[in-house]
Amino acid sequence: HGAQYRTEGMGQYVEQAPDTQERGTIFFTTKDGQLVAAAVMQTGWRIAIDPALVVDEQGTYAKLNAITVVDKDRFMQSVARKNDPYEEVAFRVNDDAATKVRKLKLPGVIVVQDQWRLYPGKDLAAQTLGFVGYKGESKSKVGVYGLEKGWDSTLSESATGLYVNPFAEIFTNLESALSTDPTSHHGSIVTSIEPSVEAQLEKTLDEVMKDYTPKLAGGIIMDPKTGEIYAMGLRPDFDPNTYNLVTNPGVYSNVLVSGRYELGSIMKPLTM
Repeated sequence: HGAQYRTEGMGQYVEQAPDTQERGTIFFTTKDGQLVAAAVMQTGWRIAIDPALVVDEQGTYAKLNAITVVDKDRFMQSVARKNDPYEEVAFRVNDDAATKVRKLKLPGVIVVQDQWRLYPGKDLAAQTLGFVGYKGESKSKVGVYGLEKGWDSTLSESATGLYVNPFAEIFTNLESALSTDPTSHHGSIVTSIEPSVEAQLEKTLDEVMKDYTPKLAGGIIMDPKTGEIYAMGLRPDFDPNTYNLVTNPGVYSNVLVSGRYELGSIMKPLTM
């Protein structure tokens, strides 16, 4: 009866994970060894409505917009869909604003817990970090460029989409705990990127772009003794917090890592 007992046992400590998704942090490391968050999960709220229950459309919009930014066109289009019981109208709402919205007790307005990926440095090391987004027909967000993609299985808190009791996880993930492959573990990652060095490199690249107007400029600063990367940057760049506003998706790629070059061109600087 092994299969039966195994199924019953799983039911004691595994349950479906919530709609929100946990993800490990990516850290930079300063020259004195301090960790600086480069990519973190931010918690907050989103505002939704049940169009059929909204009584005063203009009044509801005005009251919501006075607390947090609500796109009027999106709100009016959403409120017109009377047969849809759930329409989202505002995102990334902080705790203070969500509390104020709840206190209004507006008919048809719903406050829902939300989570999103935040990049505190904005465009700092953007191509190196990459970003989290939807890929293909996937219903959950994954890393699609940079470190977010390369270490996606590590940064994802649960590869199965299930929540496992920590005590039970000791036994279910025993092989992973003993593995010497760091990408097989789940959690945060610490990089050797030094934020002040990265900022200086990118400032230099901005000057190169201004003086010579190339299509692309990039640079890597590394420790020649250990191979540790202290900075890696490209221009033009983007802000991974608002990657959807980019008109040229080509800026997402880190060509310093993924680009292809003729061998002869590489040998010239080595010869010099």
